[in-house]
Amino acid sequence: MEPAATTDLTGAAVLRAASAGDTATVAFVLGLPDKVRAPLLQAASPLAGTVLHAAALGGHAAVVAALAGADGVAVDGRDGRGETALHVAAWRGHVAAVHELLRAGASRRAVNDDGEWPVDLAARTPRADDAARSELLAMLNVLPPAEWVASRRKQ
Repeated sequence: MEPAATTDLTGAAVLRAASAGDTATVAFVLGLPDKVRAPLLQAASPLAGTVLHAAALGGHAAVVAALAGADGVAVDGRDGRGETALHVAAWRGHVAAVHELLRAGASRRAVNDDGEWPVDLAARTPRADDAARSELLAMLNVLPPAEWVASRRKQ
């Protein structure tokens, strides 16, 4: 796939590229001069959130890694529900995307509008099998297991 033509390069096009896992277009955008790149990376959608959220939602770990390490991309940026890309990837059960976000410094303690940490979403995701869920919980948990269970019961 050839990167989106520069004449068609809009925030919406970059969101679509991130959502589709289009590493070529994302790499092209990341190579643009700052004044051109910055507004494209700040694109947001009411449904998908930021460009990083879109990549995390699709589980596109390579795109997540590229975006999360880029200047001008807030790793802990929030969508309309107060969720970070880490919340989104955890809920969708995307182990590799969660791993890349954590490597980039995403906060395990980020709380969404419902008062949930990413580990809370990973614990109840219907999209991951037991092995993936266990891996997500191990990566995301910030408390010893018994303490985490007790803290969640208090809510």
